[in-house]
Amino acid sequence: LKVLEIPEVAKDLKAKKERFLVSTMYKDQITDQVAVNELDVKDYYDTHKDELAGPEKRNFSIIVVSDKAKADEVAALAKKGEPFAKLIKNYAEDKTAAPDGNRTGLVSRGEFPDYDAVAFSLAEGAISDPFQVPRGWAIVKVDKIEAPQPLPYASAIATVQAEMKAQQTEALFKEKLASWRKDYPIKIYERNLKKAELKRTRPSDAELEQRDREARSQMEQQRNQQIPQ
Repeated sequence: LKVLEIPEVAKDLKAKKERFLVSTMYKDQITDQVAVNELDVKDYYDTHKDELAGPEKRNFSIIVVSDKAKADEVAALAKKGEPFAKLIKNYAEDKTAAPDGNRTGLVSRGEFPDYDAVAFSLAEGAISDPFQVPRGWAIVKVDKIEAPQPLPYASAIATVQAEMKAQQTEALFKEKLASWRKDYPIKIYERNLKKAELKRTRPSDAELEQRDREARSQMEQQRNQQIPQ
């Protein structure tokens, strides 16, 4: 079909080849060269134990009503000391805003995303002003705040391994990059900064395309030989 003669297709194929070469080279020269052992992981955990903590969690109650006026009324009653559980029973129009009687239980950010910005900005025991959510107007009360808890070693292993590998990968990449810059110098012509000569050992694009054409031609000949006459 000669689709490779279409400029857009040829350009896209060339870009994919370059991405593949870069990805393969990075894997071969960087990521495959990095490894962490169990002893290093344990040492890192002992040194950074205080930093390896789970997220802060909060338990808050939610009341959702359909209009702003009613939300203002509920918020005013709550801030005057009306029991929030009673207000939930008498005013909450959305009984599914949270699973346990409109109480969330201890949750971290992201579990109730519509309420995160407000609920995680209040002090324990505080009641919010009304704010809009997709289902109407909401008021929340923060019932409990649990500070981040240090992760036990068994739960932190995967996180520590990933962090150590990322650090070592970054360090190795910088080291290799400095070496590559020496091995593959770039010469810039001051008269025309848009042109640069990159000295490299890999074949040119034209040579790669010629090899592709030869490989396709060889495959086509093999297929023709296999077709019964």
